[in-house]
Amino acid sequence: MDLGARALIRWIALLATGLLALVLGGGLAAGSPPVTLKEAVDLRLAVDASGRAVAAWGQELEGYVFRLKVAERGATGWAPARILTPPGESISGLDLAGNAAGDVVAAWQRDPSKGAPIRAIARTAAGVWGDPVDLAPAGTIAKRPRVGVGDDGTAVVAWDGPDGAVAAAVRRPGEAWGPMRIVSGPGTIASGLAAPAVAADGSALLAWTATNAVVTVAELPAGPAGVFGDPHPLTAPEDVRGGPAVALGPDGTAVAAWRRGVGDGTGEIVVAARGAGGDWDAPAALAAASPDPPPAAYADRATPAIVIDATGRAVALWVGAASALQAVVRPPGGGWGAARTLGQATDARRPMLVAGAGGTVLAGWMAGSASAAIAAPGAELAPAEDLTPPGFEDLRRLQIGLDGTGGMVAVWGSRPGFATPTVTAAARTAGGLWGAAGIISVALGPRGPVPGEPDPEAQPPTTTDPDATPRPPRGNPRPGRVKLSEGQLRINQRIAQAALRRARALEARLAGRPVPRRPRSERGTVRLTRAQLAVNQRISQTALRRIARLEARIEGRTPPRRPEAGQGRIALTAGQLLIDQRIAQAALRRIAALEEALADR
Repeated sequence: MDLGARALIRWIALLATGLLALVLGGGLAAGSPPVTLKEAVDLRLAVDASGRAVAAWGQELEGYVFRLKVAERGATGWAPARILTPPGESISGLDLAGNAAGDVVAAWQRDPSKGAPIRAIARTAAGVWGDPVDLAPAGTIAKRPRVGVGDDGTAVVAWDGPDGAVAAAVRRPGEAWGPMRIVSGPGTIASGLAAPAVAADGSALLAWTATNAVVTVAELPAGPAGVFGDPHPLTAPEDVRGGPAVALGPDGTAVAAWRRGVGDGTGEIVVAARGAGGDWDAPAALAAASPDPPPAAYADRATPAIVIDATGRAVALWVGAASALQAVVRPPGGGWGAARTLGQATDARRPMLVAGAGGTVLAGWMAGSASAAIAAPGAELAPAEDLTPPGFEDLRRLQIGLDGTGGMVAVWGSRPGFATPTVTAAARTAGGLWGAAGIISVALGPRGPVPGEPDPEAQPPTTTDPDATPRPPRGNPRPGRVKLSEGQLRINQRIAQAALRRARALEARLAGRPVPRRPRSERGTVRLTRAQLAVNQRISQTALRRIARLEARIEGRTPPRRPEAGQGRIALTAGQLLIDQRIAQAALRRIAALEEALADR
C-alpha cells in the first residue's frame, strides 16, 4: 500500500470519529467557520489571568511564504484566525509572550533584504493590535528573537545579533520601543539564548551560552531608566548541552538551569540561583548523571525548563534517562528535593513549564501525544494526563498556559489524516478535567476566505491551484468529465508540471541541495494536438517515476525499474484527456503524501 493510500485511510478513519464537528469546552465558538491552513510553524500561546488566550503561528499561504496568523480565545471560545502581517512579508523564528493583564508581544525574523531583520507587534490588554515595529536596523544580521513580558507591561525582545552577539530592545509601559543594544561582551559568540524572564516590577534576566561554553547572564533593573548591566558568567568553561533556561520570582529571586556533559555520553542538570539583590550561588547538580539525548534531538530534549511561581516555589523539568520526563521542586526558602519521573512517559521532548497567579504550576511535553501534569500550590506535580484524542497524528509544537484561577489552555499542531494540518486546543477549568480537544484552524472542506481578507488560495473549480495540497475526496466521487479543449489541455499540463516541480524540490531537500527556483511562468500557446497531449503525458509519467523513486528511498526499498516506453499512438479524444488528467492528479496526490510524511523530520 503506498503512502497516498495509507493517508487516505487515516483521513477516512478521522472523519468517522466526528472530530471535525466538535464544539467543546475551550474549543471553536459556535458558528465560527473553519479557516484555511496549509502549514503552521513556530506555534506560540499566551494566556491572561481571565482565561483569554492568543495563539500565534507562521502560516504558509503563498508557498514558502509564511505570514503571522493569530487566533484569539474569549468568553465564548475561539474566534476565527486572522493574518497580521502584510502580503509578501515572510516571517520565521516567531516567538510570543504575554502577561496576566492580557498584554501580548510577538516578534519574528524576516529576510534582511526586505528591511529590518527583527520586527515586533504588540496587543494591548483591551485586545487591540498595533502595527509592526522594526527593532533591529536594516542591514544588520539578526535571527531567532525571544520575547518576555512582565506584569507591569515591560516587554523585552532579545535575539542573536551581529557577529554572534546578543542584542535586545526594551519597551517600558506606555513608551515606544528603545533602541537595539548589544548585551553580551565584546568578542562574544553566543548560542542557546533563553527566553527573557521579566518580573512584575519590570526587571528582567537574559541567559545564553557564551564563547568557550560559559553560561552567562545579564540583568535589567526595574524602572524607566534601567538598562542591561554587564554580562556575568555563572560557570567556568564546561561542556554545556543545548542552552540555559532562566526564571525570576515575584520577590526578585532568580534561577538558571542547564545541562552539562560529564563524559562517556552522560550529562547532568545543573542550577544556579540568587536571592533578591544578592549574588549568584555556585552551580550545583540537581540530578545524577544520565544518558544524554541523541545529538539529533538536542533541540527538543537538551534544554531543561525552569519556573518560579507566585509563592516562590521553583520547579525544574527535563528529559532524563530513557527519554523519560523528570522533575524536581524547591519550596520557598528551602532546598531542592529529589528528582522523580513523571509517570511512565518515554520519548518525551520539548518540556515546558508555566506558573499561574495562584501558585499553580503546569508542565507540558510531547511524547507521541500532548501530555500535561499539574502542581497545585505547595504540591508536587501530579501524574501525567493525555490531552490528545485518537486520530491526531504527527503531533508537534505543543504550547500551554494558565489563567489566574488555575484554569488551563493547551494548543498544538498536528496532521490528522490526509495532508491536513490543524491547530487544535483543549482547556481545563480550575479543579476540573480537561475538556475534549477542538480544532480551531483546519484545511478540510471548502476553502473559504479568511474573515476580512481575500483568500490567496481561492481558484475557480476548473483551474485549481496545482501547487495547493489536494483535499481528500468527500463521499464516492462521480465519474469526471472533461471537455476536449486547449484550456483543459493547459490545466492538465500545469497539474503535471506542479507535481514534477515538487518532486524535484523534495529530491533537493533530501540530498541537502538548494531547492531549484521555480521557473518564470510564460503564457505560451498550447495547441490541441496529439503531439501536445503526448508531451503532457510524458511530463506526468516523469513526475510519477521520480515520485516512485522517492517513495522507495524513504521506505528503504529498491527503486522500481523504469518501464519500457510504449509504442502505441495517443488518440486525441476527451477520454484520453481524462486519462491524462488522472495521471497528473495521481502524481500530485502522491507527492503531497510524501511531503506530509517527511514534514518535521
